[in-house]
Amino acid sequence: MILLALVIFAFFSLAPPAAAAPSLDEVVTRLETVYRETADFSAHFSQETILPGGSAAEKAAGTVAIKKPSRMRWNFSAPISQEIVLDGTHVWIYQPDQKQVVKRRQADAFPPGSATNFLAGIGRLREDFDPAFALENRVNQRGNILLRLIPKQKDLTLTRVILEVDPKSWAVVRVSLHDSARGTTTIRFSRIAMNKGIPDETFRFVPPKGVAVVE
Repeated sequence: MILLALVIFAFFSLAPPAAAAPSLDEVVTRLETVYRETADFSAHFSQETILPGGSAAEKAAGTVAIKKPSRMRWNFSAPISQEIVLDGTHVWIYQPDQKQVVKRRQADAFPPGSATNFLAGIGRLREDFDPAFALENRVNQRGNILLRLIPKQKDLTLTRVILEVDPKSWAVVRVSLHDSARGTTTIRFSRIAMNKGIPDETFRFVPPKGVAVVE
């Protein structure tokens, strides 16, 4: 669930503020526009996964860099050091404490139509999801808009997504992912930056010497 949550993360970023109390159509249109205009994204993140049945939560934190169309790098600083890199062709999962790198074909790990393609779907919310306000009064106690997204493909592992959107900056500051096993992963973002021209080299991974590569 943790890896799934990471790759279905979103290219969310800032945009000019809209009028007060925007309609659902205005909110969805703005998010779709922001996504289409975002070429790269970076942020700090904290993540919490609650396992099915509400059992003990798994927590993680670190930094993320994403560049369209299909490159990502997640650097974990807690609870242990770990790197997850998608270079457009392969997925690399590096676990320094185990001196091991797991290598997979990106197309095999995340096939078209899977829940992991939530990232691509954020640019066409109406096509892939049924959006609605998650709260009757649209906003939570922080004044942020909450959106509920239900995938139109009912066979996906992902059953719903909750987005928390700051209506002043139009940054998505939280994503909650709910799966069919009744687990939930929540990712919170801070220090968001977009369209800064992240170099391609950021997404190149070379296994360190002496580390086993498992394919």
